[in-house]
Amino acid sequence: MRRGERALGDSCFGDADCVTNADPNSECVVDHESPKNHTCQCKKGFVEDALRCRKVNATLHEYCEPGNGACQDPNAECVDQQGWVTCECKQEFVDDGGICRVQAGENCTQNEDCVSNSTCHPITHTCSCKESFVADTTGLCKLRIGFPCKETEDCFSNALCTGNAEALTCQCKSEFVLQDQRCKVPAGDTCSTMDICVNNAFCNGSTGNQTCSCKPAFVSEEGICRMANAELNKECYPGDSACRDPNAKCVGDEGSRTCECNSGFVAEKGICKVEAGGMCMTTDICVLNSVCWGTPGNGQCECFNGYLAEEGLCKTKAGEYCIDKTDCTSHASCKGETGLQSCQCDEGYEADSSTGRCSESSSLTLSSLSMWLSIRQDVDIIVP
Repeated sequence: MRRGERALGDSCFGDADCVTNADPNSECVVDHESPKNHTCQCKKGFVEDALRCRKVNATLHEYCEPGNGACQDPNAECVDQQGWVTCECKQEFVDDGGICRVQAGENCTQNEDCVSNSTCHPITHTCSCKESFVADTTGLCKLRIGFPCKETEDCFSNALCTGNAEALTCQCKSEFVLQDQRCKVPAGDTCSTMDICVNNAFCNGSTGNQTCSCKPAFVSEEGICRMANAELNKECYPGDSACRDPNAKCVGDEGSRTCECNSGFVAEKGICKVEAGGMCMTTDICVLNSVCWGTPGNGQCECFNGYLAEEGLCKTKAGEYCIDKTDCTSHASCKGETGLQSCQCDEGYEADSSTGRCSESSSLTLSSLSMWLSIRQDVDIIVP
């Protein structure tokens, strides 16, 4: 064999012989079986594979070559990063200080599997962040906003460890919005993935030119996507056009706000109508079974004959024709054959002919009084 024509395992005179002709990741080493001879062998960190030296035991983010033992971490694999192949954590794992660990929310078998500041939940068998921590968009458990920190790395994405030296806490950067203990990208700002946008928004646009846009039925207000034109009794967000009904408003505490009718109005079939007895201009704004009665500009919603005002609605009197149970006044139900139904008082109640309402039965009242008197007779009166 002429000098310069070398392969792995062949004799050599120096490293140059091996690097140039056998493999660039090989070297000329002493043959242990025959110390006087030297052969081309793969360098440390490489193994012979199909007559070439393949890199093995690469650390995270280091160049690697696919094959057995390519990555040092058993939960990593060779990934092509736009032409550059490196060792990266497998799906459901995340780089946690140079080690691939199970990310928050994914399945686990023991605490050691999980990322820092989390444990393997004994019931769900998933990695759960410890108290004071919350799952970051990366899958790591980071300090919640407002909690003491030492450095920004301790905090959730898009947050800073800020304050005076004696009281550093995690706070959202000025260009982000705090929602659900996370610092999110406000509506209208640039984004890369869906999960970083504020609630009720999505990352919209072509790659490299995406922005957080509010979902249909939501409008942007100071970077937050709030529901617009919400129906009665549905979740809403304060602001212009918060409720679909012009006679409703968004009320309640944060997290439990709903659209409710304004004072003087009552919900009827999903619409806020002027309650019985309320001021009106036309009959169409009054509750059902009523009419706007009075002089123009000074009318009042009055119930038709056979109906009574109750909780702002006009309810059918006892004994009058009805269609549904909700038509009747309190303590009455719509009963009878189809086409012949009428509001009938419930058991224990009887119709008051003068008012049309169902009142507690007089026999029941006398029975209750008799029982009360008998109890009184059994009780000794203590005179101080």
